[in-house]
Amino acid sequence: MFGLKCITFALWINVLNVITGENKFSLELTPKTKVIHVGEDLELICRMNDCPDNVTFTWSAALDNIVGGDVKNNPTVSELLIRNISVKHSDTIVCKATCQRNTQQKTSKIRVFSFPQDPVLPKIKSLIANQEQKLICTVPNIYPLEKFHIEWLRGDKTLYMEEPDVHDSDHVQNYSSVFNYTPSVDDLGKNISCKAILKLNDQQLLNRTTTAEYGPGTITLSSTNTSMNLGENLEVTCHADGNPKPTILWWKLGKTELELQSKNHKLIINNASRSQAGWYQCDATNAVGSQQIRINITVVDPSNIPKIKLSYTEEPKEGENITASPPNIPQIKLSHTEEPKEGENISAGPPNIPKIKLSHTEEPKEGENISIICFSDGGPAQLKLYRQSQSLVTGGLNESAVLLNLSSIQITDAGIYICEAKNDFGIERSTINITVKAQHHISTMPDLPVAIVPAVGSVSLLTAAGLLIRHCRKKAKSDSNDIALV
Repeated sequence: MFGLKCITFALWINVLNVITGENKFSLELTPKTKVIHVGEDLELICRMNDCPDNVTFTWSAALDNIVGGDVKNNPTVSELLIRNISVKHSDTIVCKATCQRNTQQKTSKIRVFSFPQDPVLPKIKSLIANQEQKLICTVPNIYPLEKFHIEWLRGDKTLYMEEPDVHDSDHVQNYSSVFNYTPSVDDLGKNISCKAILKLNDQQLLNRTTTAEYGPGTITLSSTNTSMNLGENLEVTCHADGNPKPTILWWKLGKTELELQSKNHKLIINNASRSQAGWYQCDATNAVGSQQIRINITVVDPSNIPKIKLSYTEEPKEGENITASPPNIPQIKLSHTEEPKEGENISAGPPNIPKIKLSHTEEPKEGENISIICFSDGGPAQLKLYRQSQSLVTGGLNESAVLLNLSSIQITDAGIYICEAKNDFGIERSTINITVKAQHHISTMPDLPVAIVPAVGSVSLLTAAGLLIRHCRKKAKSDSNDIALV
């Protein structure tokens, strides 16, 4: 009797489970959330646990978008594989499973993004202190744009931040930031960078940074006092801002060529002699560009510096008379090896860049006469005007200009003409490209008697014809007067 009651109780429990829908079946969908890059493959697995029968699976999207992909079903497991994820797959994926007339569903949140490569910065010729420079940073193939922003950095300092004015982007797109930047002296030596940031969610940020390449711009020297005594030591450091870091070379400007002094940023002169005085040049070079700066180093003999001595060994009092011994006469040396003549200029540095000009404001025509002038407004220098390797005109040392006259210019006279200024401290050049326009000749013959032609000479045919007609009229008048007197 007791056994019968137990069986009846168990049957009632089963009936209640069917009525209330309670069972031990459970559905799992993995992953629950997925952040995935455009172009990647996504695999979702939907599993019904503790189902004794085959399970029926159905996949869909919450927004009724077409999910696509390949589905592989097993008795209690279904796998969904979506290849080459695109923006349209940013959705909630739903998996429904039915076991013994009992249906359950689970969802997976898919977030798609695109951030495939680093920002692109064009090379910058130079960044010069206190001069505005336009900078452009482009980030390709971004999604979603409303979660994206750009930061401009100089070193670790944020200079500027820009967010796109977009609220609901629906496709992958490029974005460019334009920044007008004026470097300060304090910024020199610090790299400038563009940092792109994409916020995927509250906990996950992606960022990519590109550092700009730029040529040497501002060059600074550690010392501007370049006067030293005989036997003293001097050290001058040359700093140049650039990325990649510029290579520094020091040169001494000789009479005809440069003499390498140092292969690093320091110019060191030990036990200075008179021969070490002169112009020095610091060259800063990297893969983007180059820049130079020059200094003039003078070497002074301290024994020639005048000294004044007072007659008093103590501090003189107000109203007292004092005397001073005469100073030594200082010595001055000229750049000329011979005595300069009256009216000549003297200097101790390389010449200014000369100027070259053409007498015509327009393109000269074939057969015209032209003049080319080469002149310099600096110190004494020998001027030379020539076409490529052919020397044409050379002036004296004290001449400020040389002139080249070309009569009846021809097509063959076209080309590049060079104006050169040279002295004991260096050479400077300027060039001009002269083109010659071809002249089209059209010959015409006046409608005159053949008998006039031999009498033309150096005057025109029309003038000769006029003179001949005038002569004939006078002759006819004279003849008529003679007839009247008869």
